Amino acid sequence: MPQHCGRSFSLTKGFTAFLLAVIATAVLGYVVLFLHHRIEDYGTCVRLPNGVIVSYQALFDLSRSFGTPLPVVRGPDFQILSVGNDERLLFSQTTAFWVDIDERQGSATGLVFQPDVGLVTRGKDPALYSELVGDAGEWLEQGERLNNTNVLGVLYALKNYPEYQAPSCQVPLIIW
Repeated sequence: MPQHCGRSFSLTKGFTAFLLAVIATAVLGYVVLFLHHRIEDYGTCVRLPNGVIVSYQALFDLSRSFGTPLPVVRGPDFQILSVGNDERLLFSQTTAFWVDIDERQGSATGLVFQPDVGLVTRGKDPALYSELVGDAGEWLEQGERLNNTNVLGVLYALKNYPEYQAPSCQVPLIIW
């Protein structure tokens, strides 16, 4: 009888080890697929003709639900100019222009960026702001997809076009 119990225990031990190996393989496979999906979705960047980059803030944002990062507008040096998706983004060959709309307070903050001038806000320098927006030239829209859309809309609309692909997209892995 003790031998039978020993074999039974050995079979149970072997089955448990096999079951743990299957579960570990399944979890590892899921993690690999999840990371691949995260990199495909949140690791992409779009470079506009004026050098401005639209990307995500990171692959994972632990301060937000489900770790979903916010879209950001970056300068050519990859420094973040604006964080969030509430902005309406327009761009030309020389200029990026976006308006952060706060509908609760009925205000709008305008931002304009040119690589040779830098970031200018309507509130801090209204004259230069108006001059840069006026001298921006024709706004590029890529058809109706980008007509008055937000930052995330620009990113989704342009990420599959080779002429807008950024050569590298160095977003952090995790922020909080």
